[in-house]
Amino acid sequence: MSIFPFISSHMDVVGSSSREHYGVDVFWRPTTHFQITGTLQPDFGTVEADDVIINLSAFESFFPDRRLFFVEGKEIFLPTLRAYGSLVPFHSRRIGDRPNIPQVDNEVDVDLSRLTSGSELYGALKGTGQIQKFRYGILGAWEKDAIFRARSEHDTFDLKSPGRSFGVLRLLYENNIRTRYGVGMLSVVSLDETRGNAYTHSIDARFQSESGRLSTESQVLLTEVAHQDAGYAGFIDVRYRQSDTLRHSMAVSYIDPEFDLSRTGFASRGDRLSMQYSLSSVQYQTTRIQQVNHSVSVSGSWNSLGTRTDASIGLAAAIRDRDQNSLSVSVNYKPSYVDDATAYRKFKFHTRPTSRVAVGLSSNSTKKFHQVAWFSFREERIQGSSNSLGFQMGYRPRKSLAFSWSLSKDLNNGLVLHQGNREFIRYRSWSPTSNFAIQFFPTTRQQIRLDLQCRLIQAKAYEYLTLEERANKIRSIGFEVNGNSDDFSISRASFQLRYRWEIAPLSDLFVVYTRTGALDATVRNAFLPTLRETIRERNTENLAVKFRWRTALDY
Repeated sequence: MSIFPFISSHMDVVGSSSREHYGVDVFWRPTTHFQITGTLQPDFGTVEADDVIINLSAFESFFPDRRLFFVEGKEIFLPTLRAYGSLVPFHSRRIGDRPNIPQVDNEVDVDLSRLTSGSELYGALKGTGQIQKFRYGILGAWEKDAIFRARSEHDTFDLKSPGRSFGVLRLLYENNIRTRYGVGMLSVVSLDETRGNAYTHSIDARFQSESGRLSTESQVLLTEVAHQDAGYAGFIDVRYRQSDTLRHSMAVSYIDPEFDLSRTGFASRGDRLSMQYSLSSVQYQTTRIQQVNHSVSVSGSWNSLGTRTDASIGLAAAIRDRDQNSLSVSVNYKPSYVDDATAYRKFKFHTRPTSRVAVGLSSNSTKKFHQVAWFSFREERIQGSSNSLGFQMGYRPRKSLAFSWSLSKDLNNGLVLHQGNREFIRYRSWSPTSNFAIQFFPTTRQQIRLDLQCRLIQAKAYEYLTLEERANKIRSIGFEVNGNSDDFSISRASFQLRYRWEIAPLSDLFVVYTRTGALDATVRNAFLPTLRETIRERNTENLAVKFRWRTALDY
């Protein structure tokens, strides 16, 4: 058993407050096939910052969990390849998520600034092991109650939002002799006093032929959420390698309208039956070219009413020369379908056929200096078009120092957003994005990393649209803009400076400075002035110091 006590200090510059934190991590491996990991009073204030994303769609964005306790050994709780982003029955990011807002009367105002940070944990416990051909994993986590400041007409007081409890059980049987196959189950529970409990259960299976040419992966899922009907989902993925140069893949998935992973996992969208087929070929060893890839793909999606909600036909090619430089080209065509997502499932409309073309160039990433560039053009589903141009470069002057920088710019004159009822607005938008990072290792035991991310969207109302009630078609009702009242701008920025010193094996010192900014305006319609103002208009600024050491209590 290894015991790692830690002490940390957090300073909130915006809130002019500071706090100290004490806790302990425990690792115990009683046998070579079983390990228990626990954390008491965990502190995740030194975790890497999330990517900056501005989401204007009707669907939730996926953010991976970067907390070390939940990242280590997570593979046992990810039953399929889709569990890495598109259909995740257990997403550990739900643990410690934003607390529930207390239910109050209309006369009481609740300070929602508490929602800018997640819920703290009393602790978490994880056990993983193997017995012959069986592998298993158990995880439990318990949140602390969250305190919200509230105000009535005559008083100011605190409100308590009860913390949630989570439990996960995973069991997997695998046979890796000749023909490989496996069957597993996963159960997740979220106990929530405020919103009611949520349960997710799944059974998964995989198969690979002895030759390795045929492989399949499948899963069926059930969700039971308080005050909702049970929801079901499932999928099967099939991959077949016909020869060394020709490969087939097919995917079929179904998610019914009641399926809900918002409390325990993640799903990109619900209420759909989707099918996809792709054929890819690989050619090797020519005089100048090392590898040439070609692929063709066809896909379609339908909702529970049988209405087609998406469709696509795509062609792609990629060439890599002997110096590891590559060129990729893709063409995609979407026939008309019914959009039921833009208006958040309240209304639906027919789209027009659209096409998309994308080109990418990249140099050898193992060299001291490498670059990536891309360009894409896309017709928008109602009117207008969009294009994206981007550039990324990396520079490694020596093994201990690396720089990376990316800059992209999206122009779109067909951005359509729902305004309520049957009204829509088409915007002309401009969206630059930039990321800059430096990673430096002063010694083999020290690391310094700087990350700066920023994104801006500026949209000007261009055309007013309405949805015809009978035809389910969008039509224009005018181009006049009333004093630009419907224009909007969103700017987000994140800066983080991290320092880690491994003082001794498994004993570390972390110093992390994080600052985020948000601005709903632009400065002189320019990117750099807006970025400076966004960083200046901080909404969070924190300094965290954490020291963890390995005690002499190992036995």
